[in-house]
Amino acid sequence: MARGIGGRGIFVRLSMANYELMPLAVILGFACTMATAYVGYAAIQKKDVSFIRWKNPHPWIKVDPESTQKVGIV
Repeated sequence: MARGIGGRGIFVRLSMANYELMPLAVILGFACTMATAYVGYAAIQKKDVSFIRWKNPHPWIKVDPESTQKVGIV
C-alpha cells in the first residue's frame, strides 16, 4: 500500500538513498535563493529597472547627472 501524503517525503527518501548528492542540492538551493533575492532587490531598489512601461517608457531620459552611473565593459 502506498504511503500517500503521510510518512517520509520524497526528498528525505532520496537523500537517504543518495547522500552524495546532498552538497549539490544545498549549493543549488542556495544559488537559486540568492538569484531570486537579487532579482527582487533589483526590482525594488534599482532606478534603471522599469517593469511598468506606461509609467516610465524611456527610463534613460530621466537620468540624474549628479548620481554615479555604472558602465559595464566586456
